[in-house]
Amino acid sequence: MTACGISWSLTSLFNSSLKCGDLPSGYKAALVTPVPKNGSGDLVGNYRPISVLSVVVKVLERLVHRQLYAYLCKPRYEISELIPALCQDSSQNASMSDH
Repeated sequence: MTACGISWSLTSLFNSSLKCGDLPSGYKAALVTPVPKNGSGDLVGNYRPISVLSVVVKVLERLVHRQLYAYLCKPRYEISELIPALCQDSSQNASMSDH
């Protein structure tokens, strides 16, 4: 399969998954392997679980993260746009309360 074929297939999978809000069940599975920490290997508490996920899911997760992060960090208004709006609102409120 060529790079174009792979990218088209992944794009199709990603778009349908995002549209439906779900991933195919095979991509949700992870291989969990216990990895020993320092200490005795006889104690269960001395192991930490490591999940091996599908590379496809990791790519999708990274793409969603980048898009969401860029959206959330984008400034919505310039301060110069907010100040006149705030001043206008407060002057309208003051003039209405005078009557």
